[in-house]
Amino acid sequence: MQTVLITGCSSGIGLQAALAFARSGYRVVATVRSPERASPLREALAAASLEACVEVLDVARVETFAPFVERLLAREGRIDVLVNNAAVLPVGAVEDLDEAAWRAVMEVNFFGPVLLTRAVLPAMRHQRTGCIIMLSSLSGMAARAGDAPYSASKFALEGFTESLRNEVA
Repeated sequence: MQTVLITGCSSGIGLQAALAFARSGYRVVATVRSPERASPLREALAAASLEACVEVLDVARVETFAPFVERLLAREGRIDVLVNNAAVLPVGAVEDLDEAAWRAVMEVNFFGPVLLTRAVLPAMRHQRTGCIIMLSSLSGMAARAGDAPYSASKFALEGFTESLRNEVA
């Protein structure tokens, strides 16, 4: 059975991805930022009679990535798919958002996926197989007023993903 690790599963695309992968027969490790945010995912899994391992992984806390991945590999033996989905979207004009808000967006939307990919990639190289899925946005190709930090983070993620694709080809 293949193992998929998905970030940002408390709602939206992450929650739906966890359900879809579980329906398709994957061993799903669905992560949420905090235990309190796991209820919608657990309820959706139960309603669909599906199983997934729901774990806490805050993508803004990069110091937790290596130990998390090590524990996951020890338990599952491999990671076949990584879905970098977690993201935040503060809305506001450039001058209205403080530096902390800008940095928080970059931590979650850019550095989180980059550094989690970095933590998983050696295992995938060792396996000689694996798939990394980056969830971006149209805002990573065409920015809109009011979401400058989000757009900047997604433009950066697009560039990283293109470079990574060329590296691992």
